[in-house]
Amino acid sequence: MNRKIDKLIPKAIDALKDTANCKISTDGRSIDSAYRSAISSFGAAITLGSLKAAVAVFTKDAEGGEAGIKRSELLRAIHFLVFENEGWLEKAEVFNRVIAETAISANERSLRRRFINAAVALKLAMNAFELTKKENTGGGEGAES
Repeated sequence: MNRKIDKLIPKAIDALKDTANCKISTDGRSIDSAYRSAISSFGAAITLGSLKAAVAVFTKDAEGGEAGIKRSELLRAIHFLVFENEGWLEKAEVFNRVIAETAISANERSLRRRFINAAVALKLAMNAFELTKKENTGGGEGAES
């Protein structure tokens, strides 16, 4: 495994436990398993598309999709790992920071790699938590009255 990812895993665990800033885990011990799927989608979006496009998609939380998880919280946690010294930013600030960084960065490929490494570390860090499945309480299709 990549040494850079290895170094990020403990930081990712700490970030996930920081329930005051990161809303992925509400109790610091468990995580909705849908976040693991979403983090994989983010990595694929960067790999197959572009960093800007992936960040733009994850800035907006899905309405009812992906079990109602907040994708923007994943983006905030990834940003926290990539830009350690900046602390926790709000989702709109993360989007603006990435756009600004790609505009001035001579090597967007390096920035993409850093975001992918952070996403992988975050996904691996989720193994330190109990994975739960959120109950679907909505009255969508197939709901009985």
